[in-house]
Amino acid sequence: AEESLALDSSPDLSGLLRALAERHGEPLRAMLLDGSGAVQPALLVFINDAQVLRGEAPALKDGDEVTLMAPISGG
Repeated sequence: AEESLALDSSPDLSGLLRALAERHGEPLRAMLLDGSGAVQPALLVFINDAQVLRGEAPALKDGDEVTLMAPISGG
């Protein structure tokens, strides 16, 4: 699925995830953010095809494409 979202000035990745959580509710918030509001450690995040490493808090620019990949398991 794809979604466009307009954010306030000088947005960062955490701000984007919080905005998505507010828009879509608790089930998505729990997938994206931990109890303290930090990015879930198992969530894979890419900005314009470059993976964001754990602990990074990159700023976003107009037109950036952010891809979120939830962890999967199976065998």
